[in-house]
Amino acid sequence: MTAVEKLAADPQFALQNVAILGLLMLALVVYGRLLGRLSEQGCRVRHDLFALPEVLSAIVLMALLGATVAAHFLPGGKDAIAVATNAPGPRKIVKGMLGIALPALVLVLVVIIRGGRVRDVFGLGKVPIFRALALALGLTLAALPLVFIAKNITLSLVGGTEPPQLLVQRFHDALAGQNHRLLATIAASAIFVAPICEEIIFRGSFYPVLTRLLGRVPAAIVCAVLFGAVHDTFTDLPSLTVLALCFTAAYERTGSLLVPIFMHGWFNALSLLAMFWQPAP
Repeated sequence: MTAVEKLAADPQFALQNVAILGLLMLALVVYGRLLGRLSEQGCRVRHDLFALPEVLSAIVLMALLGATVAAHFLPGGKDAIAVATNAPGPRKIVKGMLGIALPALVLVLVVIIRGGRVRDVFGLGKVPIFRALALALGLTLAALPLVFIAKNITLSLVGGTEPPQLLVQRFHDALAGQNHRLLATIAASAIFVAPICEEIIFRGSFYPVLTRLLGRVPAAIVCAVLFGAVHDTFTDLPSLTVLALCFTAAYERTGSLLVPIFMHGWFNALSLLAMFWQPAP
């Protein structure tokens, strides 16, 4: 059966595809306008506020993350990670939180020790917090169709699926076992800790440092690919790269790291909510 015949034979399938196409067009309009305003009004991320200590710290951390990603994609690398994190309870999730919080804290401390102002370096005062929260929600909803399309194109090209991210697997296991303490710990990690720490690392530090070295567009791409790669699933790499580019565009438009932090938190919260209402089979 051709695609046209399937659309004619199944009205629900046709309606779903029309809705997806409509949302995709809306997403392209939203981010097209955002990029247009960036072109007209200029970017707002202050990479010139990063001195040599921040640059060196970010480069060292990028090298460490790059080595971790490379090890992950080597034969047996993912299996080794799965064994090391097998059936984690809340304590192991907390250790994972510390594992990402410590690099972020180091990068912030380098700024403070050098005499820089965290508020200025990350543009925290440029957008009021509630406006940033609302703006982030709108931009996240607009990004979802782009992420969805990127993921489905990837799955169609590779012709199959792979196990989801380890934390996603643990969430499904905790949901099936009604382990509310573990569910709460995972939710706190995904909605609060990971967005703050990962955005400080990737958008807050890596991106401006790479901008100084490569220019804005190459820096955005490299940073986005690295962000996608550290989330330990090959089939999620393109969709997470698209998501990261949306985060970067929002950061450049507003100049405030609060916006991508809130976008990241909204995206993870919506993802967990979707998994809660539609558990894995």
